[in-house]
Amino acid sequence: MEETRQSAGSAIDTLRAQGTYGPLGAAAPAAVSALDDGFAEATRTTLFAASGFLALGLLAALRIPGTRTAPTREVRGSATKGPQATVPTDGR
Repeated sequence: MEETRQSAGSAIDTLRAQGTYGPLGAAAPAAVSALDDGFAEATRTTLFAASGFLALGLLAALRIPGTRTAPTREVRGSATKGPQATVPTDGR
């Protein structure tokens, strides 16, 4: 929680609250406006980049070939293990 309080967003609020009496003096309103716009633009850019990567991941996941074979079950009492010891559940 402390990291959130010390982020750029809270620094902008602090500068806004100090007004022209803070360390930036008369330049504070212009600086706060520029910082606010920059913070919003960075957030927007990050959101679009993350959305793009999520969409690429979805498309890649949809292209993964799947194996569509009938499930198998083990034949009880069989002395051997391996492909001969399984029988398709669909009766073949």
